[in-house]
Amino acid sequence: MWLLSGSRNRWLIVCGLVLIFAGALLCVRLVRGSRPRLAVDQPVVHLGVLRADQQRFVRYRFPFEVEGKEALRITRIVTSCNCLSSDTSVTDRILPPGYRGEIEIRADLYERVGAWQAECVVETEPPCSPPVVLRLSAVVIQPPEPIPARLEIEAVEGSLPEFPLVVRWLREASWKPLALDLERSQFGGLDFLYVEQRSEPRGPLGPSERLEMDVLRIGLKSSRRFPSGIHPFEVQLAWENDLSKTTVPIQLRIVPGVALTPAHLFAGELLPGELCELETRLQIYDRQQQAEVVGLECDLSFAETSYVKDGHRIVIHLVAPNSVGRFQGTVCVRLGGARPPLCCTVSGVVVEKKGHGGESVVPSAGLP
Repeated sequence: MWLLSGSRNRWLIVCGLVLIFAGALLCVRLVRGSRPRLAVDQPVVHLGVLRADQQRFVRYRFPFEVEGKEALRITRIVTSCNCLSSDTSVTDRILPPGYRGEIEIRADLYERVGAWQAECVVETEPPCSPPVVLRLSAVVIQPPEPIPARLEIEAVEGSLPEFPLVVRWLREASWKPLALDLERSQFGGLDFLYVEQRSEPRGPLGPSERLEMDVLRIGLKSSRRFPSGIHPFEVQLAWENDLSKTTVPIQLRIVPGVALTPAHLFAGELLPGELCELETRLQIYDRQQQAEVVGLECDLSFAETSYVKDGHRIVIHLVAPNSVGRFQGTVCVRLGGARPPLCCTVSGVVVEKKGHGGESVVPSAGLP
C-alpha cells in the first residue's frame, strides 16, 4: 500500500509540473501575441550588379506590417555606414495594429566598387524581439576603365610609333568588346598590332573575397610617318551589352630626329665692343641617324661660328657692334644627306652703359 501511494504521489507531481509548464507557455504565447511586432516580408535584399556611374544613388522600399493587438512607434533607424540614409516619414508616429507601410533606404555607392553590403536596425517602442534588421547588398562595378585615361606618346620624326592601350573592368560585369573605332586624322591613322583579353586579380577586398578583372590589351601602330608636331587621335571602344562607349584620347607628339637645342639664344645686355660667347647643341633624338655637319652660316657680320664635334656643339663668338640698340640674327647648320638646314636665332641688346638694379640705359634714338 505504501509503495502504491508513493508511486501515485510521484505521478501527481509530474502531472502538476507539466500543467504548470503548459500554462506558462500558453501565457507567454498570449503575451507575445498581444505584443506588437514589425513584420518585414523580405528583410534581406540583393540588388544585383550595379554600375556606379549610372546608379550612384539607389533607393529601396521595405514593405512592413504591424502585427499584434497593440500599436507601436518607430523611434529611429540606425545605419551601419554613412553610405546609407533612411526616410524619416515613418519615425515618431503611432502605428496601429494592422498598419501597412514602407521604410525607404537610400544608398550612396560612390567609390564602393566590388561586393558591397550594409544594414539598418529599426528600433521601436515597445522593442521588437528579435530586432528588425534590414540588409542591402550588391556588386558595384565601374565602367571599363582605360589605363591611363589619356595617352601621351612621343616619337621621333620619320618613325612609325607603336604603343599599347589597356582597358580593364570587373569580371562580374560580363562586358564584351564589340568593336574598336580608330578615328583617323588628316595625317594618317592607326593600325592594330594585337588584341588580347585575359583575367587578372584585382586584389583582396575583404577577408575571403578576391575579385577578378578582365583586361583588354591592344597594341597600336601608326600607319604613316608623321611630321614633327602634335597630332591628336581618339580611340573608341564599343561594348556588346551597353550603348555607351569608352573613349581614350591620344596625343602623339613627334619630335624631329635632329634639332638645335636651344633654338633661341639671347646674349643679354652688351656694351659696344664687348665680347660674348653663346652655344647651342645638335640634339640627335634618333640614334640611327648620322648627323654630319657640312657647314655653318650666320647673317650677323659681327659674329663668328664654329662647330665642336665633341658634344655636337655650335659655338657663336660675337663682338657687340658700336651702335646701341637691339639686334637679332640667324645661325644655320647645314647637314649632309640632302637634309634641310637647322637654324636658331641669336638676339641681344647693345647699351651705352649697363644700368643699376637690373635696368639698362638704352637711348630711344638707338633703337632699330
